[in-house]
Amino acid sequence: MENDFRGSENHLLVLYPLLGPGVLCQHRGQVLQWAGFPLLRHPGHIAFEGRYAVRVIQRGSAWVNWDTGSTAFSGLRTCHHRSEPLDSVLQERIHKGFDVIEDSITLEAMVQRGDLRPRQLLLHSVRAEFKKMLEDLRFGRLTTEHLIRDAPWC
Repeated sequence: MENDFRGSENHLLVLYPLLGPGVLCQHRGQVLQWAGFPLLRHPGHIAFEGRYAVRVIQRGSAWVNWDTGSTAFSGLRTCHHRSEPLDSVLQERIHKGFDVIEDSITLEAMVQRGDLRPRQLLLHSVRAEFKKMLEDLRFGRLTTEHLIRDAPWC
């Protein structure tokens, strides 16, 4: 399975089950992009931001560097979790000159098309923030309802 490799708990793909569809934004006057994803069962969101290649073209569903053919959105860094809802932060970003270029995009889709690396390491501070959320999610799967539904004899 794609998620099963040594040290996978330290990588970006552990966040897939925690995040809902988000938005991808690009700044009007600078070479900056920003992606935000709401947390499904907790308040707030997680965001990524970085620089993109100046000369970009669209190849399929991904924006790539005109010169190298590499993903244009490859300079991302993980931002810390913010407790504010994604909608309010998105409005703040739009006010600061960002335009929404994709809506309802999933983190997994961005990884699949090459905008983010699946084995991108999470910063220690980010891992610590999300460790409790991941534990809550795993514990939630152990409820009686889930155990009965997933039982092999059913």
